[in-house]
Amino acid sequence: MTEQDTASKDNAVVFSGVTFGYRPNETVLEDISFVAGTGTFTAVVGPNGGGKTTLIKLLLGLEKPLKGEITVLGTDPEKARKYLSYVPQFAKFDPAFPVSVMEVTLMGFLDRDFFFGRYSKAQREKALETLDLVGLRGKGETSFSELSGGQRQRVLIARALVSEPKLLLMDEPDASIDPLGTEELHDFIAGLKEKMTVFLVSHDLNFVSKAVDNILCVHKTLDVHHAHEIDSDVLSRFYGGGNMKFVCHDDSCGREE
Repeated sequence: MTEQDTASKDNAVVFSGVTFGYRPNETVLEDISFVAGTGTFTAVVGPNGGGKTTLIKLLLGLEKPLKGEITVLGTDPEKARKYLSYVPQFAKFDPAFPVSVMEVTLMGFLDRDFFFGRYSKAQREKALETLDLVGLRGKGETSFSELSGGQRQRVLIARALVSEPKLLLMDEPDASIDPLGTEELHDFIAGLKEKMTVFLVSHDLNFVSKAVDNILCVHKTLDVHHAHEIDSDVLSRFYGGGNMKFVCHDDSCGREE
């Protein structure tokens, strides 16, 4: 068994020497290599246009690398999709469309009765359990349009979790939530890695805490850091310098920056 085969077997995500570009001779990502272990919490940070979204598209198999190899859950990214769930930054929807919180959550199930298009009793029970898990007990029949931004985000997370994915991808899940809601959501997400592998894309470095195992700093190239290794020099490098705010990721950060 090769080193690559071993890494693919023992880890959730493996990028090995990946280079990608949307146009000839214009690369977005260059020689990207990293490993995300099963059951770990990985944050993806970097400036706009740095390649964060492209990295996620490659992970999902929506794009193919020009060079290098990608393995997700021990197989090709396209084959692994049925074991993945994705939480978008925000949901585009028509407020006038009459869809309930329960109905949105049930959309996380890709399989249902083909002829009648109905969800099973077990699926509905699982949806109720998941809504309870994200703090929305009793909201199943509430119209999705009546919820606050933070509550809507929790519904989208419930939709992603209801199918019990092995890998959860989240794109700035705190984007439409107030500070108090963000803290509560952060605590909730931190506990998910006990059940699955989590990837979190975020611009808000305050949202990246000691619960994170690794931080992928993406700006065409890639540096991988443990959370406690992030300092002002790293931030300056990947966010283009300027007046950056230093964020302490754990209790070991006793110095002032």
